[in-house]
Amino acid sequence: MARDFSYFLDYSLLLAHQRSKALAASEADAEQCRSGITQRSSVYRDHRALRFSIRGNRGGTMAEPVPGIDLNATLGVAFIGLAVTILSTIFILWILDSVHVAIIVIGLWHYSLFDRGNPRKILQPIWPFGAQVYAMAVSDLIVRDVFAHRIWKLSGKRILIPTVIISLSLYTAAMSGIYATEGVYSVSWLTGRVREVATDLAVAFAVPTLTLSIQWAVYSGYATEMLGDSIIAISMTRLLVKFRTGLRDSSLIAQELLISGPAVYLNSLLGTLNARARLSPPEEGTAPMLTTEIGIRFSGTEATSSDNSEPPIMRHVPHPHLVSLVPANEKQPSDPEVQGLPPLGEICEELRYP
Repeated sequence: MARDFSYFLDYSLLLAHQRSKALAASEADAEQCRSGITQRSSVYRDHRALRFSIRGNRGGTMAEPVPGIDLNATLGVAFIGLAVTILSTIFILWILDSVHVAIIVIGLWHYSLFDRGNPRKILQPIWPFGAQVYAMAVSDLIVRDVFAHRIWKLSGKRILIPTVIISLSLYTAAMSGIYATEGVYSVSWLTGRVREVATDLAVAFAVPTLTLSIQWAVYSGYATEMLGDSIIAISMTRLLVKFRTGLRDSSLIAQELLISGPAVYLNSLLGTLNARARLSPPEEGTAPMLTTEIGIRFSGTEATSSDNSEPPIMRHVPHPHLVSLVPANEKQPSDPEVQGLPPLGEICEELRYP
């Protein structure tokens, strides 16, 4: 009887011990669950605080950094400031490129539609071809400055080469601005209207005068542009070679060059064959004319052929290789400012000598 009671007591103690262990385990699990929920809530609150901090920085107010968050070990730290630096720069360059294309389209529209079939208007410059230089100069300046910034970062923040690149870029932009301003000012609306009403002769002589007056700006601008681009190319090549991984490139650039190489050589041969007519000396000979009285002038040299019935028309063409043939039996305008110009609607034949 006593033995049975001792067995029962031992069994009861064993059950009580197992129950206490089970209760302790359940309490530990519950505590772990509660701590996990608390930790997730803390992470959620920190994430919301970080989002509001970034929004505050975008709005122009500096927010306090969130404690307890280390962004150094995360990939998202690489995208901080992406919209402010890279995306905004690309957007500005996209706008400038669109403006540049729009201005060129305006110029082509003017020559192709407004003055279609009028060869005299080709010699007259218009404002879009001067204004498009502004957009081109600003876009090129931004691109070169971005390259200078990349060279500055990759070279360990050395300032010599980036300073040279920025200086050359500023000089190139200044020379482009001089060329664009001279071109737009010389063919402004008022000046263009006066020249168009007065005489085409003034417009014809204004083109070489404009070119000679800013010739120094054009040549020096192109020279500094080539020098700056060469420095950028050499510097980027030397810096990027240091970051080579040693792995073989998977692209087939050499195969692409082999595919397009024969076509390039063939086109160069065709271009040489097509240029034979322009390189050959002019042929001497006679050709029948449908008119009996023609006035010819080119490069300041006059040559006339008439039957002394009426004075021939003398038309001055600025280009030394352009000759204008005008029937001389047309009545001349009485206005002395337009004396010597053919009447409206007259068909002029332009010949270009090789």
